[in-house]
Amino acid sequence: TSMRWRGDTNTVLQASEDKMLRVWDVRTLEPTVTFPVDQYFHTCCDIAPDNVTFATGANGFGGQGCYASLWDMRAVRKVCDLRGHTEGLTAVRVLAQARICTAGRDGTIRLWTDGRADRTLLQSQTPVTALALHEGVLAAGLGDGTIQLPTLV
Repeated sequence: TSMRWRGDTNTVLQASEDKMLRVWDVRTLEPTVTFPVDQYFHTCCDIAPDNVTFATGANGFGGQGCYASLWDMRAVRKVCDLRGHTEGLTAVRVLAQARICTAGRDGTIRLWTDGRADRTLLQSQTPVTALALHEGVLAAGLGDGTIQLPTLV
């Protein structure tokens, strides 16, 4: 399960192993929006600065179900899938200007622009387990306990 606060609102986005994506009102602890069930459960999520678009990463393996998805919170629907990883996704970060970074157990970090593959930022022999973004700097945690700082520009 992964959760992200929705900007300055009283809601959080949850990606859960029951294959559900929900937006919860933290005042009532009730879901306000529930998205349609996807084929694979989503292990990570992140919300765009506009608080409308969000991205999730699915937990597939062997090339099946190894994708990120873009979602529209207002329309309560999936916009598109971003396919290119060969193992399940472990982290997703929504950047400015319609760009998304995805990380997977296949050891890659991929950059997507406007819903299309842009480039591979990192190719490692060990899984990428986490992504952190601060002031335009992307940090990646790897399964061997090290970190990398891939260039976004």
